[in-house]
Amino acid sequence: LDVTDRGDEGALAAHVAPVNEERRAEYETLAEEYGVALDAVAAVAGAARVRAAPAGERVRSADASWVAR
Repeated sequence: LDVTDRGDEGALAAHVAPVNEERRAEYETLAEEYGVALDAVAAVAGAARVRAAPAGERVRSADASWVAR
């Protein structure tokens, strides 16, 4: 996760960090289980999350820019 509104970065980062840590742990488990790189698991999972996002929702692209789905 990331945030597009940088008004209160400290509070937002505190909210987002645990979600990202949990996601990373899941990706690490999958990477070990399948014998692939963590980055590969993250890329596949990220692409799936973008595809699942509703139309109009803002998502972060591979180049780190925010775009409307």
